[in-house]
Amino acid sequence: MAGASQPGRAIPPPGAAPRPVVWHLLVVGALALGLYASTLGAGFVWDDEEIVVRNPLITSLGNLPAIFRTHAFAKVSAAAPGHDLEYWRPVWVSTLALDHALWGLKPLGYHLTNVLLHVATSLAVYLLVLALARGATIALVAALLFAAHPVHAEAVAWVSGRNDLLVTLFTTVAFAGYLRVRSGGGPWTGAVTIAAYVMGLLSKESAAVLPALALLW
Repeated sequence: MAGASQPGRAIPPPGAAPRPVVWHLLVVGALALGLYASTLGAGFVWDDEEIVVRNPLITSLGNLPAIFRTHAFAKVSAAAPGHDLEYWRPVWVSTLALDHALWGLKPLGYHLTNVLLHVATSLAVYLLVLALARGATIALVAALLFAAHPVHAEAVAWVSGRNDLLVTLFTTVAFAGYLRVRSGGGPWTGAVTIAAYVMGLLSKESAAVLPALALLW
């Protein structure tokens, strides 16, 4: 009979996404990690020299309030002509300050953070597609394609490219949270959704497109 439940199986409520499959998450995480494990031996390049190596803002966690009051290159623009763009991305810079507190100027730690952010984002994509498509198999395929797509190589392998990792992670979580709210999620889900979106905006301004995506959906 249509709509009847089978023994041992619960029918999810209308609008609810299916549960994630644990081995799917493990496979996606392993692929994202394995593909970029080689970057752990890389050094600092390009803007890393200014935003990490010679940036006094990130040398102390006591500077976190200052990071939220000024732009990313505020302390290095005078010494590095051409780096006077006023990017206000305090969450991005704050993660570099946290890395500095843990690792000093050892590149391995910064690259490890980038790789772990890529892993987290790939898992978030799986959960988002699971909510959008209501199918675990298509969510797995989408997340594997995301994890392996070469367009992410610069963002993962370049320490200063972390802003792209952060904005993608937070906006993906926020979009998934929005879908959860629409399907009956509680106030905590709404709070997490808003917090993730704000974190995305403070990582990179391209997060501003999320409301338009939600409206279109």
